[in-house]
Amino acid sequence: MDNQIKQVNTQKDTTKTEIDNITTSIDVTKTEIEKTNNQIASIKNEIEKIKNIINNLQNEIKLLEDKKFRLDYTQLVKEPTPSLNPVSPRIMVNIIIAGILCTIFLNMLSFLLEYIEKQKHKTNIKT
Repeated sequence: MDNQIKQVNTQKDTTKTEIDNITTSIDVTKTEIEKTNNQIASIKNEIEKIKNIINNLQNEIKLLEDKKFRLDYTQLVKEPTPSLNPVSPRIMVNIIIAGILCTIFLNMLSFLLEYIEKQKHKTNIKT
């Protein structure tokens, strides 16, 4: 009977150690699962970043294509040619125009001053 008790105790001890081994392996597996979940999350974040970068690049490509198309459809109607005569201000024409405008302005100013003078004279007579 003692032998049987010892056998049961040894079996009990071995099963206890096996249970302990299994629980430690379960804990190790849990930590590995957590690590893989963290790695999966970080990979998902990197994928999102890459998607954003790809979208930005696609938008830039579209903008560049639009610019390209705008430039491709332009064409010269006529080749530019240099002027035969040099381009310069026309001094005499400018002086004549300035003289005419100045005369008109001074006449208008004189009429305005005379009108104001008459209005003052009329108000002085009334009072």
